[in-house]
Amino acid sequence: MKRHAMFSLLAIALMGLLLVGCNTGAEPTATPIPPTDTPVSDQPAAPEDAWARIQAAGTLVAGVSADYPPFESYDENFKLDGFDIALMKAIGQRLGVEVEFNDFAFDGLFGAMQLGQADVAISAISETQERREQVDFSDVYFISQGVALGSDQRQLDVTPTADNLQGLRVAVEGGTVYESWAHSDLIDQGLLPEANLLVYSDVEQAVKDVKRGLVDVVLMDLQPAQAFVQQGGVAILAEDVTVQRFAIAIPKGQDLLRRAINQA
Repeated sequence: MKRHAMFSLLAIALMGLLLVGCNTGAEPTATPIPPTDTPVSDQPAAPEDAWARIQAAGTLVAGVSADYPPFESYDENFKLDGFDIALMKAIGQRLGVEVEFNDFAFDGLFGAMQLGQADVAISAISETQERREQVDFSDVYFISQGVALGSDQRQLDVTPTADNLQGLRVAVEGGTVYESWAHSDLIDQGLLPEANLLVYSDVEQAVKDVKRGLVDVVLMDLQPAQAFVQQGGVAILAEDVTVQRFAIAIPKGQDLLRRAINQA
């Protein structure tokens, strides 16, 4: 959904989006139920040598948020597919272990690792300093950029004003760096009313609401946006030059596991 940012160019482009169809009388749909409940527990999993346990069990469990094609999503047979899925399977083969996938809401991935419900998390996760305080990361495996996705009927105004942005309904996936950026660079700067930021647990639902005219733009990474454009009804309205660096998230202190993944 997919993801970091201090991208002023995107803010400027967003400020120029014309308000189209905002007075439909309809309200955005409620945030959909996550594929798996976000893990909740008072007691985190006890520290252990995760790599030794994985080797002994012969299985590595990877947490994903499967609503972000082409990185991870379900195909027509309801089987997980995508770049991250293929990469994790290839890593498992090199490590000599089977890879199992557990599907969570994106904002539940780190909690799943803390509770022992996933050994690692891979889901187009942007490596950021803030996230490094919670987890460790593998080497970067993919570089992307952030964009604004909107209706293919919307146009960009060549003379942007703050008033245009004030009327926009901006959607983000919960737990992503785009949610953080929307708060720091839009809401905190007085450019967007907090009520106009809509947080979804499923970015696919946000895109559907764009097509229905209930949301004006969705902030996400370039490759998923391109995949949604191919499905029709939406277009990339603004691109950002800030680089997003994706890496596999690993529980803090599991250096042997991190080294094994990097070597694979």
